[in-house]
Amino acid sequence: MLSAYAGRAAHELIFERGALGKPRLCNGGELCFSLSRSGERVLLGVARGAELGVDVERREPRLEDPEELSRLARRVLTAAESAALERTPAAQRVSAFLRAWTRKEAWLKALGLGLSREPDTVEAGLAPREALVPSVLADPAFARGALGFDLVAPSGYAASAVVEGARVRARVCRAPA
Repeated sequence: MLSAYAGRAAHELIFERGALGKPRLCNGGELCFSLSRSGERVLLGVARGAELGVDVERREPRLEDPEELSRLARRVLTAAESAALERTPAAQRVSAFLRAWTRKEAWLKALGLGLSREPDTVEAGLAPREALVPSVLADPAFARGALGFDLVAPSGYAASAVVEGARVRARVCRAPA
């Protein structure tokens, strides 16, 4: 799929890693990409002239254990997000946690930081949003600003994308199964 966007055969693509390990194309012009996989799903984000990050996460059975979910939440959520999670009805907590997690990881990937920056330093929020209705992300590392999107994901998954820039067009495409 990436070769189609780059206009080159797959075997012609040359990759390198940024300072913190984010892969990028050496011969793709302004083409930027982000890749995530979880369970049976893969998510590829592609942009021209704008950094981006994507994340997809499967709803793991271990998250159904309230103690495990609380332990993870304390590690990766901000204090405000943890408090919001505690106020969330029990039946919706895992979904709320996964929304926050995918938003955070997409954000950090867009910055090229991955998990080199602690996720509990990123305020991503838990509340659901309509898919492809962006939220403006404030982080001084995004010189041109950034937009975050919750993506429509298959049942049992959550997915998010972050794209650098104040004005972007987003399109969701599905590859054949």
